[in-house]
Amino acid sequence: MMIELAVRMRNEKIDEPAFLAAKTKAVQALVSSWGIGPEREFQPFLNSPDQPDKVYIGLTRYSGYWAMFCSMFNIRLLMNLPKFIKMQNIITGVFLKSEDKDFDYVNFGKGDNITEFAVIRPNGITEKELRQERAKYLMSLENEQGVVGVHPFKSLWGLKNANVLVHCVIYQDREAYNEFKKRVDLSYVADFTKKTTPLIISSCTNIK
Repeated sequence: MMIELAVRMRNEKIDEPAFLAAKTKAVQALVSSWGIGPEREFQPFLNSPDQPDKVYIGLTRYSGYWAMFCSMFNIRLLMNLPKFIKMQNIITGVFLKSEDKDFDYVNFGKGDNITEFAVIRPNGITEKELRQERAKYLMSLENEQGVVGVHPFKSLWGLKNANVLVHCVIYQDREAYNEFKKRVDLSYVADFTKKTTPLIISSCTNIK
């Protein structure tokens, strides 16, 4: 299984209704292909670094490379995807593989959960070292009150800004998220943050 992560904004001259209509047509065409879907959507309420416009985050599941190849012959997709691509400013488009063999794509980050997506690069250390640091960081984070899941991913390839590490942290709800962010006693969080350069870190509610 592969997961496509798309983090995007609208182009400046595109209004939101037109953007969302084009997105709906493109996604419906994509998930009509064999071995693709469902799509997941998340709505960021906080981004770091700050972004100049609204950010849209979507995930799409692929059964494998063959499903991706077959989608190239989907006439509906070929008719709708190019138009949608022209409307967007892509922050990152990357294909991922979960490092957790029990990862539940359909049900993670549902209901009242807050999902924090982190798309990062190393700062002053190698990618291998950052992977090691991330493993320790997520292990500590997983034991914190209010955190109900941590999910690291391996980047396979992508369309833009694919040379990144991606993980997500699931908080029980907005209250748990807020309480965790107030804490100043977590030195391991500060230590890990110093070793990363974020492309974007988005805290999100679930859309579907």
